[in-house]
Amino acid sequence: MNEDRRRDSRLGMYAGVFMTHGEQAYLSELVNVSAGGVTVQRPTNWQSDHGGIYSLYFVLDQERIWCIKCAVAHEQEEVLGFSFQPGYAVKADQLLAESRNWR
Repeated sequence: MNEDRRRDSRLGMYAGVFMTHGEQAYLSELVNVSAGGVTVQRPTNWQSDHGGIYSLYFVLDQERIWCIKCAVAHEQEEVLGFSFQPGYAVKADQLLAESRNWR
């Protein structure tokens, strides 16, 4: 049996994600969201800065773009996991609530 051991359950959601760190910028897609963070598709030109803080801009529609500061939690061949930074709990809760509308 393959048991999910993550602390927070994930909800699938699609949204465009624009990620910035210093002068680096990446365009990606959201895969899923949880109370603790998000998983996004790994951009082909990705250059990780472990320990760096990234600004992730979630493009929900033409009028709603939310920015949440995140840190890289894990990297895999296809996806990147980010954890939300302290102080973004309200926006993270809003994003998680928004994901429930995507089912």
